[in-house]
Amino acid sequence: ASPFPPAPGSSTRPRLRAATPPARMPSSARGSSYGGYSHRSWRTSETPRSGTPTRADSERSRVEDQRRAAAQALKEERLQREAMLEERQRAQCSSAHRSASALRANTSAAVTVQAAQVQRKRQNVANEVKRSVDEMKRQREEQRAQWNAHGRAVGAAAAATRRAASSARNHLRASNLSDAQRSCAERLDMFRQSADAQGALNEGKRLMAERVRREAGLDVVRGALSRASNERSASATRLRNRSQNDLVEMELARLQATQTKQQLASRIELEASPDRVRELKGVEARRKAGLTGALRDQYRAFEALSLERRKDEDAMRQRMHDAVMCSRYGLLAHNDPPPSRGVDATEAAQ
Repeated sequence: ASPFPPAPGSSTRPRLRAATPPARMPSSARGSSYGGYSHRSWRTSETPRSGTPTRADSERSRVEDQRRAAAQALKEERLQREAMLEERQRAQCSSAHRSASALRANTSAAVTVQAAQVQRKRQNVANEVKRSVDEMKRQREEQRAQWNAHGRAVGAAAAATRRAASSARNHLRASNLSDAQRSCAERLDMFRQSADAQGALNEGKRLMAERVRREAGLDVVRGALSRASNERSASATRLRNRSQNDLVEMELARLQATQTKQQLASRIELEASPDRVRELKGVEARRKAGLTGALRDQYRAFEALSLERRKDEDAMRQRMHDAVMCSRYGLLAHNDPPPSRGVDATEAAQ
């Protein structure tokens, strides 16, 4: 129930619980056909029995009457508790509202007095701040006059030093200019030499790349394609064998479960005691839970096998891509031997 009073126009009637569903049909009335379904119609408490009622029927009717009576008693008790709780919450809400009104009335006067005190303190602080600002302005003017006099003296000394430094700088600039011209000429010569050496090195690299591309390109692609085909066929064979074994095991488990279910159904029909029927139903439920766990393990193993197959296919595609890229751009694969270094650039060009 909500601690707040109901909204205007809303209903205060508590929501009733749904009706109790009818009892489930016992296993003895389902028949022993495959899947647990029977060709006979289901019989409940609303459909009268055509023959003489048995002890199981009377016991079932008594249990259903007790359950309905208990459910009705619980429903009435819950409705009474909800009504009492709602009344209690309404009383608490009213008490809280009254306490809040009294608290607001008591605190309004105190807040007014505190506001007046704060206003007086603020005025006193403002006057003190104003006096401090005036004193700081006076001190600032005095300090500014002293700084101006010191600045004029420092400026005169700096002008004399600046004139001496300018003459020394002009002399140093002339000597540095001659040194810079000489070093620029030397660097230009070094740059020309390094450019010639880099051009010769690039030409040697190009010739070596052409030689490696001619020697290793076609063999790498063919080897990668053959290895990928062999790995694909081997992976498909392994997956096919495992799938066949899993299907055979699942079929055997299903046949065993069907036979056990038929035998259990026939034994339940022979034993008509309600206690015995309840005990056998518990045994059957535990057996079904065990079979469900075994099938779940089999499905998990099948999923792991599928994941392994996808990983193998991804690795095979990556190897094929690497082989094609190596053959296209004249590179070497991870498992290919490096080219022989006994041939120089002129032989590679031939």
